[in-house]
Amino acid sequence: RLVGSVVDDAVLVASELLTNAAQHAGGEAELTLLVEADRLTLTCGDRAVHAPALLEADDVDEHHRGLLIVAALAEDCQMRPRRDGGNRIIVRLALGDTP
Repeated sequence: RLVGSVVDDAVLVASELLTNAAQHAGGEAELTLLVEADRLTLTCGDRAVHAPALLEADDVDEHHRGLLIVAALAEDCQMRPRRDGGNRIIVRLALGDTP
């Protein structure tokens, strides 16, 4: 059972990943979640031509923060090309102790 801040983090991560897919891959994306004993893994696949990149945003920039937020929340964050084209981002969130 997922509770507390991990749910909030998972919702934010899923939102950021799907938003990136909508903006950069024409909206077609798949999101899977895997709950294990100590972590939640979110995997987002899309058909974007270009690989995702962590970009630095300046103080007034309204974009380029999504993957930085994801990486800050994640225990692990990997970006890989898909064999059939596009990209896959794998994000692992630690479940930690539940209250």
